[in-house]
Formats: sequence, structure tokens, C-alpha cells
Amino acid sequence: MPQTLTAERKAVVHWLSQTDFFDHSHKYKRGHALVVAGSADYSGAAVLCANAAMRSGVGLVTMYVPASVKTEVASRVLPEVIVKAIAENDGEVSNDAFGAMSDTFRKANAIAVGCGLSVNDKGVGKLFREILENRKAPVIVDASALSFVPDILRKSAQSKSDKRASPELILTPHDGEFLRLLGSNDKEAIQDRVAAVRDFATKNNIILVLKGERVLIGAPDGRVVVNPTGNSGLGKAGNGDTLAGILAGFTAQASKMSIDIFETAVAAVYVAGMAGDIAEKKFGKRVMTASDVRECLADAFFDLSNV
Repeated sequence: MPQTLTAERKAVVHWLSQTDFFDHSHKYKRGHALVVAGSADYSGAAVLCANAAMRSGVGLVTMYVPASVKTEVASRVLPEVIVKAIAENDGEVSNDAFGAMSDTFRKANAIAVGCGLSVNDKGVGKLFREILENRKAPVIVDASALSFVPDILRKSAQSKSDKRASPELILTPHDGEFLRLLGSNDKEAIQDRVAAVRDFATKNNIILVLKGERVLIGAPDGRVVVNPTGNSGLGKAGNGDTLAGILAGFTAQASKMSIDIFETAVAAVYVAGMAGDIAEKKFGKRVMTASDVRECLADAFFDLSNV
């Protein structure tokens, strides 16, 4: 019988112990997160995602942004993040963009795609499809990239290949985006959020992170975990980008160290919510921002290390 569970602190502490820093640790042993994000209108989303990934404990973060915003993004992101340009033609992502990033793509242990990308750019759709079709590592799909997922899932369902052989696909919609994934405008379709998450995750063999004040994480095997951390102050611009970055950083570490990816997603959501709770105490819900949440990751990790 499918289980509905609540994320527990002790499980997160265990995950952190598995990915702890040891004497022989170095950046190539701690995983490489690749972030594909940003546009002229939403360069900040790319910055938030990459900075959160860098704060997660991962060894390396490389970010690809459209060439037209590379200089701006590089001036705002943490200096430890490697910033590279997505090839463009006449202001749109080039049809050859994937080929230009293929070397970095092959080396990545997790990929986050979607934060701030322009859904109106035809080249973005082609790039996203190529990322999914050629993936050798888990992919976190957020924001505008979610609009391309239904077509990918339909093609996957029609394929005779073994879907379970593919690396994990982690989708991070809010309720509105989830309805679009379901092809519905009726909020009744997700009135029972747990059942909806379980059904979608199992049918499509994906990990689903349904955002909200109580985030739900659904597994392909039918498990649904309710996250107890977080608060309504997280319901502001940029927190989805921050969560995507934390997921990318955690997943890159887990992929490199052969740790269960679903348990990793649960741990990432728990820590992100915990950082949000710390930010609420420091600044209040009205004032706290996504950048505050990222900076409070240090406090969350410190708290979880004192068991």
C-alpha cells in the first residue's frame, strides 16, 4: 500500500552525514551541478539558483545563461560559480546551443534547467528537449521549462525503451504549473494534493516536488512525503529558484556519491524550508527574501550538525 510519510529531521541528519566533508574531500569528489537558466527579463532567477546551489555543499557549480546577459549575471553571482554563455542568434538561443555545452553537460552530476528561461524563445524548447533526451544525470525542471514536459512525457510513454533506466527527472511545479502538467484548468483536479502527486509521479516515473506552504515530494514507487518545514513567507519571488538550486546541489552530491535521489530530494526540501523558518525568525515573513533564505542555509546546516 502506498505510504504517506512526514519528512523527519533524523533522516536529513543521516543524509548530511553521508555527504559530510572528510580529509580526502575535494571539489571533484563532491559533485558538479550544472544550471541552465536566465533571460534578459529574469537574470536574477539564474543568480538565485546558482548561488543556492553553491551554498549547498557541492564541489562545483557551472551556470549557462544566454550570451546577451552573461556579463550582467557574472557580475552578480558568487565568484565561485563558473559562468558560461549559451550561444545565441539574433537574440534567441541558437539551434546549436546544446552542442556547445555538451562537454560540461557530460561532466555534470545534476542539472537544473528552467529558472528564468524565456518560454517564448524557440531555441529554449529545442535546448531543453536535447538536455532531457541526452541526460546521463538527474535533471531538476523548474519554471518555464515545465511547459515542455508534457510533450516529453508523452513521447517517453510511447517509447518501448525501459524508462526506469533513465536518470531521475525531478519536477518542481507550484499548483498552477501542476495543473498545466495535468492538462487541466480545474482546481478540483488537485484538491486532494497527496493523491494527485502520487498518481502523477507513479504514472510518469518521476520525482514530483509540489510547492506550497507544505511541500509534497512524490516518488515513482507511490511514496509521498509531506515536508514539515517552511512557512508562508517563502511564497515570494525567487524562492522557487532558490529551491531548484538547493535541489541541484544536493542531487549532484548524491549522484556522485551513489546516494538515493528521492531521499536526497526530501532532504533538500527539508533544509530549504528550515532555512526559510530561520529567515522568518531573523527578518519576519513580510521582510524576508529568497536571498535571505539562501544565507540562512549556513544556520540550518549548523543546527542539523548539532544532534
